[in-house]
Amino acid sequence: MQRKEELERDLEEYRFQEQIELVQRLKAIILEEGFACEDIGPLIGTPKKGGRKRSDPRTRSTWIPKTPENVYEQGPVPAWMKAEMEELGLDVNARTDRTLFKKDYLQAVTD
Repeated sequence: MQRKEELERDLEEYRFQEQIELVQRLKAIILEEGFACEDIGPLIGTPKKGGRKRSDPRTRSTWIPKTPENVYEQGPVPAWMKAEMEELGLDVNARTDRTLFKKDYLQAVTD
């Protein structure tokens, strides 16, 4: 059993070293092509934390009430929406109530 754990640790160390070498080769290629690593890095993959940036238009949700004087985009709940939810007896702080309100009283807008 101990031998297996040692082999797994060795394999993990080997894979880590391979990753380091790959990153060094990629950095060299990026610099040779005249780019900055900071500009190319985000294009390679999704960060481990945070996922896509929220400013990406594909991830934003825009909602309009059935009477479109106001528009709600992702983010803090606006005053008009709070007032309407409270009027209906819904809890502004409860995610399920906000989702229900959006489903029943707002219309999603797609870009």
